[in-house]
Amino acid sequence: MAKGVPWLQLGNSDSPPRGSGSGHWVWPIFRGQGRPNCFGPLQRHLVETRHRPRRYPQPPRRKITFAELADAALEYAKANKLSYDDDVIRMKPMREAFGNRTAESITSQDIERWLLSHETWKPATANRYTALFSLVYGLGIDNNKVSTNPVKQVRKRRENNGRERYLTGSEEQTLREQISNRCPQHLPEFEIALHTGMRRGEQFGCEWTWVNLERRVLTIPRSKHGEKRRVYLNDIAVAAFRVLWRFSKGSGRVFGHLYQSD
Repeated sequence: MAKGVPWLQLGNSDSPPRGSGSGHWVWPIFRGQGRPNCFGPLQRHLVETRHRPRRYPQPPRRKITFAELADAALEYAKANKLSYDDDVIRMKPMREAFGNRTAESITSQDIERWLLSHETWKPATANRYTALFSLVYGLGIDNNKVSTNPVKQVRKRRENNGRERYLTGSEEQTLREQISNRCPQHLPEFEIALHTGMRRGEQFGCEWTWVNLERRVLTIPRSKHGEKRRVYLNDIAVAAFRVLWRFSKGSGRVFGHLYQSD
């Protein structure tokens, strides 16, 4: 028996305890048909040993490549993100640079150097790639494929891409004339973009179920920020939607069946 573990010598109820200093405890307490009721320190030792969880050696984790994490991230983005198409485009250069490497071999310094190598990128563009890297590793941690996220140490760029730009009357007239002469089937797109202010993704993802011409309102069920948004239509926007309606199938995307001008 291991050193320091007390032992028990059963006897009758008159058996005295062994002398102090022996290092062993014998204190039988009987109940009923000679069955011991408690063993003092020995009982505690047996209970602790019985309920102690066994530790088994963990099998070595298979090395996951960045490409595998990227595929899982795109699968998630397809089901949950409005920017899935943009993520597909951004993921391509990321896979070219890191796809064959094991995910846990990529450091924050590697990602930072890769971002800096694209000198023409604006801060907002670099931040979008950083966010996609973070999604890749965040999902990998959630799925127990990797244990660390190197993107946490990658600094975010300070964005200052804001700008205000308004068409002048002459510019608007020139654009309308050029579209009418070169591709008149796209003129309703121009009018709707000009008079609704919708984002590009919102406009070309617009479906007929969103449009209510009687109430002159277009309801975007999920905007960029994840909330419902309403766009009110003026006379020019309503007229453009009516032209598109005449050449549509009455369902699906508004700009899926562009009309052909005579």
